[in-house]
Amino acid sequence: MDWLLVAINTAFVAAGIVILPREPAGGLVTLAFFGSCLAVSAGTVWRKLHYRRFVAKRIDVAGGVPIRPSRTFLPLLGGWLALLGVVLFVFGGEIGLIFQAIAVIIAGAGMTVLVLVVTGYTAGAFLQFDPEALTIAQLSRRGTWCARLSWDDIVSVREGEYESNPMLLVTVADPSALQIAPPEARDRAVRDIARARQWMGADFAIMTLHYGIALPVLSETVARYVNDAAARGELRPRLT
Repeated sequence: MDWLLVAINTAFVAAGIVILPREPAGGLVTLAFFGSCLAVSAGTVWRKLHYRRFVAKRIDVAGGVPIRPSRTFLPLLGGWLALLGVVLFVFGGEIGLIFQAIAVIIAGAGMTVLVLVVTGYTAGAFLQFDPEALTIAQLSRRGTWCARLSWDDIVSVREGEYESNPMLLVTVADPSALQIAPPEARDRAVRDIARARQWMGADFAIMTLHYGIALPVLSETVARYVNDAAARGELRPRLT
């Protein structure tokens, strides 16, 4: 299916190039929309091929240090969606009101992402490896909450995907026993965890692209500390 999408999007991009001299507006809309689709589908194919060849010799993690989301991923995503929506709206008027409504939704989604980045809302998420536990800070509608997952309580670490986005799926033995901070966020965290289990089949679904980390790298790292208690000593904060 991934290769089929690449082929379809490539064909439409080629068509857009052909019609661009005769119908600049139609050609530009075609190139903008299907060029974006081609970038996504080709990136998905490249990522999956890269992941299949991935072999980890050694993975080092700095213990006690929060791993923050990528500073470039969300701004680039938001800017791309906003620009795409504007181009489709301005040059796609002849296609119809429904198409322009879709363009407004795309642009609005991009601008929303940019606002969340500028206001610092998205910076609250992080991962932290410690000798005793893995801490996952999650974003929710009412702010950020953190869950501390004891390595011995993690029962499953799987690689998954949602809408072509690579996800690390982590399940614990008893979600109700997790340490949640701040304490007043416990009810919200319980609902978010239950929702993740319903939709993703795991208590935590971490989108690795958000952190700029390849899924196999994060998956093997977490699995190593879950399965090898002796290796957890590497996560003690290093003296400088």
